[in-house]
Amino acid sequence: MILSMSLAYALPSAIFIFVLVLFPLSLLSPIKALSKKTIFSSFIFAWLLTGIALPFKSVAYYQANAYEMYLIQLFLSVITLILMGILRDRPNLTKYSKEVNFLLNRKYSITTDSRINSKFPAVLAYGELVDTARKVKMTTEECAMYIATLYLCGLIKSEGMNPHHEELYRKIKHSEEGPLLSKISKKRYSKFTKEIDKYIATYRAP
Repeated sequence: MILSMSLAYALPSAIFIFVLVLFPLSLLSPIKALSKKTIFSSFIFAWLLTGIALPFKSVAYYQANAYEMYLIQLFLSVITLILMGILRDRPNLTKYSKEVNFLLNRKYSITTDSRINSKFPAVLAYGELVDTARKVKMTTEECAMYIATLYLCGLIKSEGMNPHHEELYRKIKHSEEGPLLSKISKKRYSKFTKEIDKYIATYRAP
């Protein structure tokens, strides 16, 4: 009974903090890379934890000192958002990144270490590309093709087409073949290859 009263009393302030704090935070990097499910789950856990904490001083106390309850909920909301991001989303992102990195190096023969390959994006920029692809629900194969496309377009723009670039172009064009066929949508395959064709036509040597 007491817990039910605490949860009911804590709910309006929990919603208030979610709207004013958690939602705006979810628009900022790197928190924006977290899934909607994780952000909503952090709201639920913060609300439940607040409801459990209130009886330690009584609901009546927090009715008279509402600001303390808001501070507790604010603290719990931010902490649960960070922890759930680390425990739930970040391991998935790390696995996703490793798979993409493996495909870029193995399938497309692109050295992704910018210390060795200065033409490849630096670590932070590379990470942002992976985050962006994951947010729009690209498969790892689509993400690898997406980054390979951007990389090749940059090379064509700065150097034009040469045998090395043509080899990478063939590998990208063949991404739709074999066992990866079902993991790269025809829509994205068409979009990426058309982008490369546009760069080839624009920067072709006279």
